[in-house]
Amino acid sequence: MLKRFLLTVLLVALLLCLGRLLVLRAGEIDEDLPASRFKLIYDDAQYRVIVDQRTGVEYIRDARGGICVLIDSYGNPVLYPGFDAREDRPV
Repeated sequence: MLKRFLLTVLLVALLLCLGRLLVLRAGEIDEDLPASRFKLIYDDAQYRVIVDQRTGVEYIRDARGGICVLIDSYGNPVLYPGFDAREDRPV
């Protein structure tokens, strides 16, 4: 039980750090999306879904600028369909 709690706390801390890093780069994502590391895959009035072209991990960004990793029901990051980490990707 304690191990599961500590793992959850560690995962939340990691996601917060990653989210903070992405918020700092949010202007870069909006200004030059095609040339950046991130690709916009869904956009509406409230949310944007962005994929990291190096890792295949999907992120959601709300209208206020907050960014969060999308996770599945098991707590794993959602990967863009068809992404293969073994392929070389120019960034």
